[in-house]
Amino acid sequence: MTSWDPHEDQSCVLLKDEHSTCVIPRTCITYSRGNAKASNADLGAMVSAKLIRVFEPVSADVLARIRNGAMLSLRTPKDFKRLLVEQGLVVNS
Repeated sequence: MTSWDPHEDQSCVLLKDEHSTCVIPRTCITYSRGNAKASNADLGAMVSAKLIRVFEPVSADVLARIRNGAMLSLRTPKDFKRLLVEQGLVVNS
């Protein structure tokens, strides 16, 4: 996630009241910066090194919008889209 900017991916924009911890006042999901190759151990190491922060989970509705936005985005890597479909988390459109 990153602060809203007109040059950022607009496939999924979250508003302030949609997630109490990190959406202030508008946030864009930055699909192009994701890392689907990180293991749980890698993520734990990144949290320990303060390279990433863990927030409270988003609601099921917001999570569905984030996943669907990944499929709509032209910036989402193709292997991410394939992984979402293979895991049954989205429908390939």
